[in-house]
Amino acid sequence: DQQKVAGVVLTEGGTVWYWPISTTDQTVYEMDSFTASPVTDVAASGKSVSYMHWCAVLEYKNMECWGNNNAGQLGDGSTTSSLSQPVRVQGLPEGNITAMSLGYLMSCAIVDGRAVGGYTNNTAWCWGYQQNGALGDGVSTTTSAATPQKVQGLHGNVTAISTSTDSDRHTCALLDGGEVKCWGYNDVGQLG
Repeated sequence: DQQKVAGVVLTEGGTVWYWPISTTDQTVYEMDSFTASPVTDVAASGKSVSYMHWCAVLEYKNMECWGNNNAGQLGDGSTTSSLSQPVRVQGLPEGNITAMSLGYLMSCAIVDGRAVGGYTNNTAWCWGYQQNGALGDGVSTTTSAATPQKVQGLHGNVTAISTSTDSDRHTCALLDGGEVKCWGYNDVGQLG
């Protein structure tokens, strides 16, 4: 029986604990269904539990996500939600996730460039809700992507990534040398 998750915590030892949305069940549960452990990083997508999803980077630098998946933000190739059972993100090179950021109905990750044939720099990949160029993949469609898409136009080594948790859906990446590149919705100049 899958429960909607209200929050998660990552312990120093790499164990993830969660608590369900419930007025009667105040129990905290260990999330022990990852394919590998320990977990080295965990992130949440935003403020609204109705649209929340979570992702974790596992010890061997693979990424698994769980929660709502109405726009493909879990990255498993579907739009089927997996409320408390993590699913493996499909289409990213195995064992090479260096960072992640989750936003409103979307997810992004940095992949070690040495793992991806032909790339010498770390690359950014995003998936989920696609509107106003939110995924940065150069596609001008509003069709969501349920698997990771490589962000285009980042000429340099991606060192950090940050995705908006509000419904304005934009993302920024920090490149070597301090250059910042942003993409997505720009209704109030948030892309700089």
